[in-house]
Amino acid sequence: MRTVRTRLFVMMLLEYAVWGAWAAVAGKYLTDPRPVGLGFTGSYSGFLFSLLPLGAILSPLLFGQLADRYLRAERLQGVLSLLCAGVLFALGRTTDATPFLWWMVAYSFLFAPTVTLTNAIAFAHLSDPTREFGSVRVGGTFGWFLALGCLAGWRAMVGGPVPGDLFFAAAAFSAVLGLYSFLLPATPPAHRGGKALAFLEALALLKDRNFAVFFGLCFVIGAQLDFYYIFVSAFLGTPQSLGGAGATARDVPLLLMIAPISELFVMGFLGKLMPKLGIKRALALGFAAWIVRFAVFATAGSVGASVLGLAVHGVCFTFVFAVASLYVNRIAPPAIRASGQALVTLSLVGLGRYAGTFLAGWVHSGFTRPLARPVSSGGLIYSTTTDWTRFFAVPLGMTVVATLLLMAFFREPQSPKFAAAG
Repeated sequence: MRTVRTRLFVMMLLEYAVWGAWAAVAGKYLTDPRPVGLGFTGSYSGFLFSLLPLGAILSPLLFGQLADRYLRAERLQGVLSLLCAGVLFALGRTTDATPFLWWMVAYSFLFAPTVTLTNAIAFAHLSDPTREFGSVRVGGTFGWFLALGCLAGWRAMVGGPVPGDLFFAAAAFSAVLGLYSFLLPATPPAHRGGKALAFLEALALLKDRNFAVFFGLCFVIGAQLDFYYIFVSAFLGTPQSLGGAGATARDVPLLLMIAPISELFVMGFLGKLMPKLGIKRALALGFAAWIVRFAVFATAGSVGASVLGLAVHGVCFTFVFAVASLYVNRIAPPAIRASGQALVTLSLVGLGRYAGTFLAGWVHSGFTRPLARPVSSGGLIYSTTTDWTRFFAVPLGMTVVATLLLMAFFREPQSPKFAAAG
């Protein structure tokens, strides 16, 4: 079993290295002036980021259906990852807005189901997911850290960002993941009989009031995520004279490594904490961490002050994403678990983030105004300034509302493993 967990750990490492290599710094790359960046507007960048959630709406249910009924999950994961590698390489070479959009559409449709598949593969081979999943899922944190470390090291070596380097790095990790997936433990379809459409059976979970509340809360939390994921790199790299944290372009990836370091620490304790906290209190802790994060960014005016907002990432991520996966794995029947996980992806990463990317882009554009005189800083010319305090106040308010709804309407699942904690 230890050998199996190690293989699953490496799978998670590679999966999130693919995502972390580009997503953490793409906001800055998309909005920075040319030739270092692509010079897209904040609203257009938000639209591009919305394509991954759109893929999470459309594709996980389809591919979850295939994994639940027809294909071995690890083979499906391998094929999708190899296809993603080619698309990511094309993204790194593309600078024009329209072809970049279409490559992003292709990538989003192919990558989104792999998030569901990695969870489904892991849960299929863990004897006690509540206690063991954290030690496997922490591999994803190492992967995010590894990707940012490689990108930071590369940029230090060549003296700064190279156009497209974030996507080339992601393509390399995706190719390795694709080949490695074929070496994972066999994960055949859990159920070949019964109804043909597993995702229709999974939708029946929404008839349960508690799950319906959970699904709605995932949407609200998902809608505020991209205020951080799209624009935190831009906030960190904006000069202090323009209201940002004032980090250099070379230091932004290093600062963003604080988040996965924090996640490493918290994820390592997930297995011990879950039986004591239970699902509801764990989710409340995760929501509270997002409140702290956005409050810090709304009031921070320096790199030092922003570190706290980055350092709480471990609690933000672990006690939302990982706990949500554990909850669904606990309540969903084995025959529809891949599709049940896809429902979480649909709400949190799909519908929620799809709405949130547009919202974050619109809010960013709404709180950005032209400068009377362009400002030169770090080799870049800034012609606009963003009110980052008001920008981050929006997701702060959204998360406060979500937390109040969680405490008022969500009930602890009454199961042998969690009943004592409720």
